[in-house]
Amino acid sequence: MSTSAESASNWLRDTQPDDATVQEMVEKLNTRIEQSDESEDKLQGSIEALDVLEHHLNRQQGDTPAYPADTPELDTRPLIDHTGVAPERPADEKRAIFEQLKNQLK
Repeated sequence: MSTSAESASNWLRDTQPDDATVQEMVEKLNTRIEQSDESEDKLQGSIEALDVLEHHLNRQQGDTPAYPADTPELDTRPLIDHTGVAPERPADEKRAIFEQLKNQLK
């Protein structure tokens, strides 16, 4: 089996191995990665294949829930209470206030 996430997925789909065989491949990949002197870039395919196989094992054993039990709730409440905000002033009134403030700065 060549080592990439795609090849690992194809291998799982085509051969439908039992958990013991998948575990054996996981151990082989772990050994290859740990004993290799190559850079992480060159080992990336093996690392991705390992992730796919481990995910497959975890899903088969029921260890990977669809959503973690401790997922935090998203707080969608407004950060500021806008109920006390004054209504917007008409444009001519805003312009008059702006001109007044501008004249104060002169």
